Amino acid sequence: MRKNSAAWACIVAFLVGAVGISAQTFDVIHTFSPSGSPFPFGRLLVISNSVYGINGGGSDSGSVFRVNTDGSGYKVLKHFSLTYSSPYGATNLDGATPLAGLVLGEDTLYGSASQGGMWGKGTLFSLKTDGTDFTVLRHFAGSDGKAPYGELFLANNVLYATTAGGGDFGKGAVFRLNTDGSDFALLKSFAVSDGMLPLSGLTLSDGVLYGTTYQGGDWGYGTVFSLRTDGSGFTTLKHFAGVDGASPRYNLIVSGAAIYGTTEGGIYQTKSLVYRLNTNGADYSILKTFPEPDPVSGTNDDGYYVRSGLAAVGGTLFGTTSWGGQFGSGVVFALRMDGSGYTVLRHFSLTTNSLGGYFTNPDGAEPLPSLAISGGTLYGTTQQGGSTGGGTLFSLNIAPQIQLKDGNFGVRSNAFGFSVTGYSNQVLIIEACTDLTTSSWLSLQTNTVTTGPVGYVDSSWTEHPQRLYRVRMQ
Repeated sequence: MRKNSAAWACIVAFLVGAVGISAQTFDVIHTFSPSGSPFPFGRLLVISNSVYGINGGGSDSGSVFRVNTDGSGYKVLKHFSLTYSSPYGATNLDGATPLAGLVLGEDTLYGSASQGGMWGKGTLFSLKTDGTDFTVLRHFAGSDGKAPYGELFLANNVLYATTAGGGDFGKGAVFRLNTDGSDFALLKSFAVSDGMLPLSGLTLSDGVLYGTTYQGGDWGYGTVFSLRTDGSGFTTLKHFAGVDGASPRYNLIVSGAAIYGTTEGGIYQTKSLVYRLNTNGADYSILKTFPEPDPVSGTNDDGYYVRSGLAAVGGTLFGTTSWGGQFGSGVVFALRMDGSGYTVLRHFSLTTNSLGGYFTNPDGAEPLPSLAISGGTLYGTTQQGGSTGGGTLFSLNIAPQIQLKDGNFGVRSNAFGFSVTGYSNQVLIIEACTDLTTSSWLSLQTNTVTTGPVGYVDSSWTEHPQRLYRVRMQ
């Protein structure tokens, strides 16, 4: 906004990709019906005002859907066909049970189906964002991979991904494929000692692919690995031992020389946690361990059972737990990359078994896949709950905001000031400039939000005929 004055003017904005000032709110964008295509899987893909995702089951063999970010315009773009029995198992012509999120190349979506196809081992597919031109790019046969669970990574018209099984030793594989379906190459076959059952997708950074295996390695609890895009230079960066984490399931975040990830954990002293590891395999550290919930109520303060990867913006990681929290239905959390400032942003509400055996509640329960972030908003899905029990698609605004209507915005005691709100433990940087065309922003104040708004007073406001302010996350 611009304030009229002969002495000064100001424009207020906030950053994390947002384009306007809105309250930090949680919204259910869509509720899935058990009778249709319920149980969304995989990280969502947010493009402009549209959200794309996949459902793994229901009355068909899974589907691809699109919905507007305001909840309108829900449409199924692709229903995967029913499978039929053959000597090769449950087969069909297009694939079945998609479990991984989609990636975008120009106007084309790329994804995978974990089952079905000509040989019953899964497929890779493409389709336009309007649902037309569905094409199967690859029918897996087993020796080239089986059951692609992790989401694809797209770079320079080449798709990179993993399969949970198959390959030379039947324990999983890494592959690449051109977006037109040509030049398939098996880059790595796992053999237990270096990992097995890769459920995660891959992350590409500086020409190196990073991923995880759910099992295998020295102690059987999974590994973190890297290899180059031509398949050379395979390195096991971390063998999980149970007490330091177990069963990494979802994609990694690579930032500079550091890798950030989660382990699902389980029984027998294995840990559900968030970790950091250098890209050369050194300096492994646990950033957050999730305590087991109360054995009777299933509740705790922090959440439990991390079955998702992470999203990141600035120096903050965002994730979910499927269990625990105040009502036992899971949480959305934030954690700074140095391991400090753990904050629960959302406790999913209590469920009831009241609708045909399905657990229902207003907002969803058991968030599973990794969060997507776009324009200062987190987008995710839950596997249970919602008004009909088939899960939900939700959004959670995390962008800091300058308060305009709290009575503290404007001139005060020969200074100009305002208040800024955010979530607890969020680090906010207030910046100013005098000309938006120069993009030269001066840092004025850094604060950590505690229990209320952060105040800022600009005592030098009269020195600037025009000054513009913004607030962003660190």
